[in-house]
Amino acid sequence: DAAGAFTFELAPGSYTLVITKSGLATTSAGPFTIAADETVSAGTITLVQGGVLSGNVSVAGCSPHLPASVSVAVDGTVFVTHSDGSGAFAITLAPGTYTLTLSDFESVTTQTRAVTVTAGETTFEYFSIERYNQVWGRVVDSMTRSGLAGVVVVGQIRGVTATWTTSTGGSFRLDLPPGTGTLTLEKPGYRSLDQAIQVSQCSLEELSDRLMTQLGTVVGSVVSTADQTPIAGATITLVGGTAVATSGATGTFSLEDVPGTFSLRIMAPGWAPKTVGGVTITAAQTTDLGPITLNQGGTVAGTVVSSVDAAPVPGVTVVAAESGDTVQTDALGAFTLLHQPEGPISLAISKASWDPRSVGPFTVTVGTTTDVGSLQLTPRGSVGGIVVDATTNAPVPDVTVTLNGTSVTGTTDSQGGFTLTHTGGHYKLSLSKEGWVGKVTTPFTIDAGGIADLGTIPFTRLGGINGNVVGTTKTLSVQALGSTAAANTTGEITLHVPPGTYALSVRDVSEFAN
Repeated sequence: DAAGAFTFELAPGSYTLVITKSGLATTSAGPFTIAADETVSAGTITLVQGGVLSGNVSVAGCSPHLPASVSVAVDGTVFVTHSDGSGAFAITLAPGTYTLTLSDFESVTTQTRAVTVTAGETTFEYFSIERYNQVWGRVVDSMTRSGLAGVVVVGQIRGVTATWTTSTGGSFRLDLPPGTGTLTLEKPGYRSLDQAIQVSQCSLEELSDRLMTQLGTVVGSVVSTADQTPIAGATITLVGGTAVATSGATGTFSLEDVPGTFSLRIMAPGWAPKTVGGVTITAAQTTDLGPITLNQGGTVAGTVVSSVDAAPVPGVTVVAAESGDTVQTDALGAFTLLHQPEGPISLAISKASWDPRSVGPFTVTVGTTTDVGSLQLTPRGSVGGIVVDATTNAPVPDVTVTLNGTSVTGTTDSQGGFTLTHTGGHYKLSLSKEGWVGKVTTPFTIDAGGIADLGTIPFTRLGGINGNVVGTTKTLSVQALGSTAAANTTGEITLHVPPGTYALSVRDVSEFAN
């Protein structure tokens, strides 16, 4: 009224007031909570001279147009909702900087922008909002190809998420912006799908059928071999599948996975691991394996020592072939494998720069420790040297050095040096580099744990023979006799040969005339 007072009669609830007057800043107040038969005072609400935030919104895409309805929010409060299709809006606000959010109600993206309003002035903002596209598809059973109901389909592109639950027939429709994203499908009793999707602009995306595979179930129990008591806390892994379960207090477990034939790996602290093969999973059926027995197994202990001086070798990896269990030797070269299955056991021992080996089989007895004694491991030796120019004695870098009879190879460094590591034995080295004479060294010996130092190795650079053949334009074959250097030429001769004295053979290719 003339005094600026106002009164609302409202149903109980929570309300926010928006106060507008031409030339003054639009202001919001609240929220206020109103109870039945109660009067709530909003107090004094001050209006200040404002500026006008004006703008226009259009929908971009293949058929640009004005939106049917637009929501305009300032700092999260909706001030204007247009339904006349004009796309225009104007709000009077107090001077300041605001976050302006505009959205069309017809499945399009939302735009957010910071704007500054100045008293007595009009700030104009233009927005072009991108329309969502519709993505259609159908979810079917991979075996029957019939539509699946109750599948939750979630599409995500550029931070926009759309969700649909399929009904009879398995069809779904999602409204998503153009771009690349993911499509996730979930239904109890079926393997979930997580797939990439590409949505083009200005198109109705109709996806091919999404195939979901029905799961089958495997149940059983884990018990002691000795007295059939349940074993809780055992880990049951479906080898070749993805399912993992843990046995409960009564030793029982349940696994779900796709149809197929798998193996089960059962492991429990304090018990020897066990593998059960030939486990068949059938879609929508339960396979009961009954009780799976574990025994407490035995212990395998030993020490790894060097074959050179019998010194303990720490950090050696010891693998039990039957159980797959792995341990490493301690500072004294000792190792212990607990809970190994009863029966034969073989061990694989290895360490970097040492020759790996397998030992066994040994016999594991339940409740006892099998001492395998001292297991020898042989350290590898190495060979090193420096490759130098045979004429200048300068180091030659980037020479390929190969240990003959092996796949061990290396390259000389900037100082011509190299080091190769391999099993002890008698070897030769091959040296090669473009523009240099290939070389094979005299035999040498690599001792286990030792270093064969070959010192400096002379390496010879190739020389060149240049010249011209005159008196003919025919193609000639030119060869330096006593070497492999040869070339076909029409006049100019260039041959690369080791240093030495040579005779040249020049032959007319067409007439075989020397």
